[in-house]
Amino acid sequence: MQHVPLKSSNVESVAYDPSTREMEIKFLHGKTITYMDVPPHTLTNIQQCRSPGKFVHKILKSNHREKKRD
Repeated sequence: MQHVPLKSSNVESVAYDPSTREMEIKFLHGKTITYMDVPPHTLTNIQQCRSPGKFVHKILKSNHREKKRD
């Protein structure tokens, strides 16, 4: 997945894979989280929102499972 930078005080970048419906969020503090079963329009929504950090907390964390990293 290719990451796109976001203007945020918390989120560094976002990547989306439409074939697997996985969205990867890279945070400024170094942590990366992958969310499962994310609809394609969510990429546009996070890129256009005022606060990507709040979007992650309210939309992604509340509605999508996190993929555990090895």
